[in-house]
Amino acid sequence: MFVIEIAELKVLINNKYDFVKTVCKDYIADCSEFDFSVEISDKEIEKEMSICDSSISEGFAESVCLYRAIAEKLPEYDAFVLHGAAIKINNNAYIFAAKSGVGKTTHILNWKKVYRDKVTIINGDKPIIRFKSGIPYVYGTPWSGKEDFNTNTSAILKGIIFIERSENNSVEDIPNKNALSLLLNQLYFPSNAALKLKTIDLINNVFDTTNCWRLYCNRSVESAVTAYDAFFKEG
Repeated sequence: MFVIEIAELKVLINNKYDFVKTVCKDYIADCSEFDFSVEISDKEIEKEMSICDSSISEGFAESVCLYRAIAEKLPEYDAFVLHGAAIKINNNAYIFAAKSGVGKTTHILNWKKVYRDKVTIINGDKPIIRFKSGIPYVYGTPWSGKEDFNTNTSAILKGIIFIERSENNSVEDIPNKNALSLLLNQLYFPSNAALKLKTIDLINNVFDTTNCWRLYCNRSVESAVTAYDAFFKEG
């Protein structure tokens, strides 16, 4: 067992396999105190392996289940997991959300190509959003998709961008009242009914301080420039 720190929470991992400790190496905390603990049964690991399309190891299956167990607890701490790719630029965080295969990873890599060291990839797949003093922050975690793009850092969430493929690059504002329905499919909802409602409340609170856009884009690096100009235009 070992303790990790993610989203400023200390989590005791009661692991069976070494795989997850390797995955979490940049997030391991040198302490014995923790906010909550997670542990996965053999039956849960077997179930995860049975539903996967490709063959995975017991350690990988345990790792997936452990993050799911963490996500189940997060709303108790004003936090939740969002399916999206998060970057930090100009000291703020922006999350790109889309259906699988649309090109979130391609787009954030275009940002790195154009803006280089100005951009930090916080998490390429499943970052955590947590409220601190009423402000939503985006946090890196070791669970970050097949590309494993993540950084143990955080930033205030300033924008959520919904990506759609298009031959041409353009950006349009989305009224926050319309953004909730777009975001629902990108959220992890706990099985506990009360915490599920808490997650919806947290998302609604996100919209109080966060802008939302729809980005129509192709795979060219110009898509990142179009998005940047829209996000940081004067006024």
